[in-house]
Amino acid sequence: TVLHEYFHAVQHAHVRDLDRDARDRKLGPVWFMEGGAEYMAMTTHAQLQADGTLPVWDNGEWQFNYRNYRKNMGQKFRRSARDHKSHDCVSEMQKIDYDSPCRQYFYDGGAWAIALLVSRHGDEVLLNEFYPRLESMDWAAAFEATFDQTPEAFYEDFRAVIEGKVGDALALLPKI
Repeated sequence: TVLHEYFHAVQHAHVRDLDRDARDRKLGPVWFMEGGAEYMAMTTHAQLQADGTLPVWDNGEWQFNYRNYRKNMGQKFRRSARDHKSHDCVSEMQKIDYDSPCRQYFYDGGAWAIALLVSRHGDEVLLNEFYPRLESMDWAAAFEATFDQTPEAFYEDFRAVIEGKVGDALALLPKI
């Protein structure tokens, strides 16, 4: 949770507009905000534990550590695939507000959408390319400049992932 919220601070640090609606438009759809924070938090947490920077604690019944990173991401994949099947959540991905039957999908499926983008463009793409572009571009223009495709084209690419097999999706994740 701490890393998830910290990444929101990183996201917001790249937008100077003080008007909330303008900020939300600039930061983009919910899946990108929440999925980005979820992916970055889970991946960073696992990497920090794997390299010994963050100790692995015996934290009772809820064992989230780098050893079960893929298992936890697999659970997110299954939930988001189920939600997508029920509500065609890929078609909801352009939404900027949280009022959607796909609200949880925006977190879980969004993490997988970010995993796809990162697997194609590198671990540092969000921090070094996408977010710095928000100073001079709107979200869609920054997305297209960074990821070499429109958001709409990406949604169709991502549809194939979320409608695919969990094993294929897990291959997108970094080796931790």
